[in-house]
Amino acid sequence: MALADACFEKAGRDLLLHLGEPATYVFGSGAPPVEVTAVVSRGRDLEDARWNAAVQASAELMVRESDLGKAPEYQDTVIIAGETWTVAQKIEKAGSMWRLEIRRDLRPTFRKR
Repeated sequence: MALADACFEKAGRDLLLHLGEPATYVFGSGAPPVEVTAVVSRGRDLEDARWNAAVQASAELMVRESDLGKAPEYQDTVIIAGETWTVAQKIEKAGSMWRLEIRRDLRPTFRKR
């Protein structure tokens, strides 16, 4: 393992230890959900130009490959603090860590229960 890879591995472990929060990762393929520790870096809300109201939130998620057990896929979901996020894309895999772009719909729903 190169020095840069070793440094990134240690930095990733330290980030998870100090900034990680519990999350449930749900695979779209039907594989059983897994409990993971993830670092969430919340991004900006995407604006709806016509109504000037936020319709979607975006964030980046860092999670250990070993916690997932398999590669993440587009449209998998992640539940963080009761909020459901959807995997929009895999940004990169560096060492044993995945960086994912996740998004959450902010539009209110008016469904009858």
